Order: sequence, then C-alpha cells, then structure tokens
Amino acid sequence: MIVIITYPFGIYASTITTTIIGDSAPLATSLGWNVVINLFYIPGCIIGALLVDRVKPKMLMTIALLLQAVFGFAMSGAYTYLATPAHIAGFTIMYGLFLSLGELGPGNCTMILASKSSPTAFRGVFYGCAAAIGKIGAFAGIWAFPAIIDRFPPGPKQDSGPFWIASGLNVLAAAISFFFIPEVPENHMTNEDTKFREYLTANGFDVSLMGLKDEGMIESHIAKDKGEVVDVVARDASSEDNDNKGTEAV
Repeated sequence: MIVIITYPFGIYASTITTTIIGDSAPLATSLGWNVVINLFYIPGCIIGALLVDRVKPKMLMTIALLLQAVFGFAMSGAYTYLATPAHIAGFTIMYGLFLSLGELGPGNCTMILASKSSPTAFRGVFYGCAAAIGKIGAFAGIWAFPAIIDRFPPGPKQDSGPFWIASGLNVLAAAISFFFIPEVPENHMTNEDTKFREYLTANGFDVSLMGLKDEGMIESHIAKDKGEVVDVVARDASSEDNDNKGTEAV
C-alpha cells in the first residue's frame, strides 16, 4: 500500500511540475524543479535512519505516515493557490516534504519490520515475499496513477485528486501499522528464533542440527541416525596434526 503512493508520486513529479509551470517553460526549468523535489528524499532517509532505533520502526512509520497524510491534505486543499508559476517554490517544498516523510518512515521501516519479524530459518523467504509484494504494489500504483487522474474532472481537481487519495491511503496504512504490526525491540530476532525452536520441538521436529557449524558434529548426528559410529574427535585431532605438519614443512 505504501509503495502504491511512493513510486507514482516520485515518477510523475515531472508531469505535475510541468502542469504548474506550463509546457512553454524551458526544459532546464522543469528539470531544475524536479531535481529540487527529488533532493528531499535524502534528508528523509537520513533522519529516519537516525531516529529508527530511538522511536522504534513501528511507531516511526505510523507517525511519518500520518504526517505525510497531513501534508497531502494540505497540498490538496491549497492546490489552487500553490499550483501557479508564482508559487512553484512553495509547492516544491510542500511536495518535497511529502516525499521526504515517505522515506522517513515507510522507506526506512518497512523492510526492517519485514526482516526482523520472522525467525532466521525462513527470514530470507519472508523478506523476499514482502519485497515481491511491494514491487507488485509499485507496478499497480504506476499503472493506476494516470487512470486516477483521468477519473477526476478537468481542472484543479484533476491535479489535486491523487493527493487526496494518497493521503487517505496514508491514514489507512498508519492504522494498519499501529494496530496490526508488532513492534520489534532490540532482541526481537533472538526471541523469534527461540519461539520458533520451541514450536518445532513441541510439534516433534528434530532441532538437533539447527545452528551447528561444525561439519564433524553434523556427520556424527547423521551417523547416529544410521546406527554407525564415527570418531569425530579422533578425526579432528588427525586433521589438526596434518595441519601442524604442513606448517612445519613450510
């Protein structure tokens, strides 16, 4: 839902600014204002990275989404005033802050929440699914953005309409984030791993091989399952002696 808002408003920024300054404006003017708008992504990302540990991902994302909704509603309400060549600077600042808040909260926190909300055993799959769904949302938002504009009557409402919709989606996303997404403290991943191991044990799964890095230990467990006997300690000692002889030869 968040990327449905973020990607279209970033990609179609040039279209929006061109609508304000007019088609007759030099290309350098349109490009310059778009560069200024896109520069607002940087402070939002940096400030969000500095705040995420103090405020916590869930709360930071909720606050940023609500602030983004406030800016979106303000831009929609004052669009006829801001969307003029004389006030393009004010519109650029408002639009830039709107995008910056998207990076402050959702841009920093969505993947943190996705990566820290699952056990290590399937964290990659969990994160990958979250990222894939996000890309689908980005495609849907970019595809639907022109159609949304065409649904509004020509004039200021056609240009401000997407901001009303985006702000409403921000409020909905903030509510989902606050009520349905768990907070992730510093030790959350450790707790998830412990709970997952306890769940597997309670349901009869063999967790004896989880987290072992020593290949000798793994082979000893496999040998026990087959009823064989493997002298892991002797093999490791022999390997160590061979390493020492090689070092002395050098």
